[in-house]
Amino acid sequence: MRRVLFTHPMVESGLKEMQDLGYQIYCPKEKKPRQEIIEVAKDYEAIVCPVFKVDKEVIDAMPDLKIICTFGKGYDNVDLAYATEKGIVVANMHAVDEVTAEFGATLIASTMRNLAQTNHNLHTIPGLPWGPVANLGHSLRGKTLGIIGMGRIGRGVAKRMLAFGMKIIYYNRHSVGEELEGFLGGAKRVEFEELLRMSDAVFINAPLNDETYHMINEDTLKLMKDDAYLFNQGRGQIVDEQALIRHMQAGKLAGAGLDVFEHEPNIPQELLDLRNVVVTAHMGTGTYEDKAGMVAAAGRNIIEYFEHGRVPNLVNKDVLPKLNLK
Repeated sequence: MRRVLFTHPMVESGLKEMQDLGYQIYCPKEKKPRQEIIEVAKDYEAIVCPVFKVDKEVIDAMPDLKIICTFGKGYDNVDLAYATEKGIVVANMHAVDEVTAEFGATLIASTMRNLAQTNHNLHTIPGLPWGPVANLGHSLRGKTLGIIGMGRIGRGVAKRMLAFGMKIIYYNRHSVGEELEGFLGGAKRVEFEELLRMSDAVFINAPLNDETYHMINEDTLKLMKDDAYLFNQGRGQIVDEQALIRHMQAGKLAGAGLDVFEHEPNIPQELLDLRNVVVTAHMGTGTYEDKAGMVAAAGRNIIEYFEHGRVPNLVNKDVLPKLNLK
């Protein structure tokens, strides 16, 4: 009997395939303290870890661990080098691309058109003014959207924002190619600093690494237009939050929409106090349908590994010489 541990509560309908195969599954009904999860984990061969750091402590506490599956595309919460050294497979998933792009487009449109802010104000401010010059946002039509990270999600956001009449530029290590750029309305690759200067809205969906850590900081924020918007749906540490707070307190930027934060789930009060900042709870994949699908996708990675000796979404390819994988 295979033994699979989920570190967080899940939409349980996604567990069906593993349950049908007779897998023993630990899935808490409510969020548990880290040390309690580590204590339980010692008896399991696979771990699925949304927003849970699988570091040396966890790996060493799981002597039978064979596979770590992240709950999305990102894997910065896993000690990849140590897992590889121990011959442990690390897998991610691509089932989240469309729903994350959908959320990103929603965050951009609702922030720029002042929907989210006005909704909040109507709930909390008695006598909020209405009228021709009250509660104004900015039109998306004709504005330039600069996308940092033009992978599947970035391209999905670009496709959706074209429907609003936005022009697309992007910063990526490599061009996505002329054919795809044409499909995305003539999207153009530019250098990072040029993107910040040109964009009316900057959307971040890059992975966290040494290059992107605090990529948006005191110096780079100064390159942006004073009436531009900043959106982050990548990783919180890409934006220096304190620098952003200072910049916006000084009246720079028209607004920001943030789904990720440096020290989740903690959000600085100074950020919450800014009326032109929309904050959401790391919920880019937050639909019932897609959360069930993500559980099933994580299960499929684990099943493929245990039943067929292959991992469709293998992250640490350096582990292959240690294992007989397809």
